[in-house]
Parts: sequence; structure tokens; C-alpha cells
Amino acid sequence: MILVASVLLRFHFILMPLLILVASFLLGCGNAQTKANVAKFSGQTMGTYWHVSIASEIAQDDYAEIEQRIEQMLLEVNQSMSTYIADSELSRFNQLPANTLYPISENLRTVMTAGLKISEMTQGYYDITVAPLVNLWGFGAKKISAKPTPEAIEQTMAQVGFEHVQLNQDGLIKDADAVQVDLSSIAKGFGVDQLAHLLESLGYSDYLVEIGGEVVASGTKFNQPWKVAIEKPAQDRQIQQVIELKGEYTALASSGNYRNFIDYEGARAVHTLDPKTGYPVLSPLLAVTVIGEDCMHADAYATALMVLGERAPEFAQTHNLLALMIFSDGKEGFEVVYSPEFIKKFGEK
Repeated sequence: MILVASVLLRFHFILMPLLILVASFLLGCGNAQTKANVAKFSGQTMGTYWHVSIASEIAQDDYAEIEQRIEQMLLEVNQSMSTYIADSELSRFNQLPANTLYPISENLRTVMTAGLKISEMTQGYYDITVAPLVNLWGFGAKKISAKPTPEAIEQTMAQVGFEHVQLNQDGLIKDADAVQVDLSSIAKGFGVDQLAHLLESLGYSDYLVEIGGEVVASGTKFNQPWKVAIEKPAQDRQIQQVIELKGEYTALASSGNYRNFIDYEGARAVHTLDPKTGYPVLSPLLAVTVIGEDCMHADAYATALMVLGERAPEFAQTHNLLALMIFSDGKEGFEVVYSPEFIKKFGEK
């Protein structure tokens, strides 16, 4: 099913190609301009795909420059925050010994500030130092074939805890050698925000930007609102609800456990890991969508709610999040829970 001028959103994978149908961009990579004069750009970044749609007349000669600026921006974000690039800014910090002050860029400072704040808000259920667990369970750069032992998990848990990382005016510092930061739950959202800022600086105000299922919209598509369809966590890919991104809430991020997992001899491990236990989250919460004023925070909150599981609705209400949460009903159906703020802004289906 294709929705005109909309995005059919799949809940994101971690560092894996995202399977999405983007009606307003078309499928595949490369550039094109449709009869509706929507300029489309797409490519790959952060282990997934990016798409940019600009509702404006663009001279053919300007396409190459716009694409180059987009690619350069994404390279900069990746070079700063990737854990897959050995000499990225974040990887260099992760490799440092304890008590070594590490000066950082403004971009990394922005993301670390938000990540540490949300880690504290959730009392560590969302934790940006989860990298050792991500690697242990095989969701990092190095794949593994065997489920971690309880002993390995216990040892790794000693390396996890946002309180082990301090951010001050001079940079980052950690108090143990093995502590490592993973920003995959927030970096895509930041990258989307950066692309939006780039387009604004180039003079475009009507656009939709997406990286791996994280979205920011601005203005309209020729006087029609940009629309995003939220998918049910089911094999037949039914649509749960169509959202019009307009006004102040134009950023959207989703997270889910129902497609990204590893099977260890019949035992399934989902990619959302609980920093409190060291194990994959076991919860009836299957998927979350958060809408906000910027994509960086929406991205992180979506992951935080997935980790919180059955506590997610209470957290969303307490912190006034615009959240749509899809739970398993314990049988073959779903129960959709909307936060009060979401209902005020977008209603419920």
C-alpha cells in the first residue's frame, strides 16, 4: 500500500539496512525530480538509508551541490559518533584509559549532553554506556555465534553505568578503562536534525528528511501536510495510524523489537538491552513512536520507552511525551496505548 505524499515507516534496525517504503521519495538510491516538482535525494549512512524530499523547484545544476552537502554532513556525524569507525571521535574516546580528559567537538557535546540527561531521567534504564553489552550480545560491529554466559554478562555489567562518564566544559572523562559509550540510540535523530538545519541554511523550508525511520518535516508538500504512516508490528504490515507532521511537533522517531533480533539455537535475543540486568528486554511492549520538536530527543526517548516496557506509559505521561505505544495483548493481537499529550495533539485511532 502506498500513501501519497507520505512515508510508510518501519521500526528501525540498529546498524542494519532499514526496510521502508518511502512514497514521497520513491525506492532506491540516486536523484530524480517528479512531475510534482518534489526533489528527491537518497543514499546510505549509519548502516541504513537516508532520504530527503524538498518541495521546491530546484535547478538541475544545483542537484549535485545539494547531494554533496548532504553527504558531507552525514560523513561528519558518522565520523564523530560511529562505533563502527575505529578512528571516529567517539571510538577514540572509548579506547582511552580511565581518567584521561578528552576534548570533544560541539556536535558530540550536544549529543552527549542529551544522552546523559535522559540516562539520568530514566535512572539508567536508558544508558549511553551500554556499548559493552551491545558487543557482548552480538549487536555491535563484531558478530558472535553463542549466547553470552551468565558469568560474562555479570562481568560486563561492571562496565556499564552512565555515572562512569563525566562531561565538563573541557571535554569527556571516564573512571574505568572498559567503559564505552554507544550513541546509536540518538545519533540518527541528531543526524536528521543536522540535515534539517542544512536545508534551512540552503534556503529550503518545505522538506521531509528521514534516516533509518527517524523523521523531521518542515512546511508543506505544495500546501499539503507531510504525512507519516505508523505501522503495526505485524507480518502483514498493516498501518496503525497516519500522522500529519505540522506545527511545532515535526520530528518523529520509532523503535521496536519485533524485527531486529538474533536467534541463539532457538533462543531469541532482541536488540533492546536492559542496562539494569544485562539481558535483552522481555516485555509485551513491541513498538514505540515518539513525536517531538527535534529528532535527537525523540530518538532517545523512543529507545528509553522500549527499555521501560510496561512502565513506559507512566514515564511518557510524567514527562509529557507525545508517545504511541503498541503492546502485545498476550494472544495474537495488539493493544495501543497513547500518552495524554499524544491524544491532545494527534488523537487516537
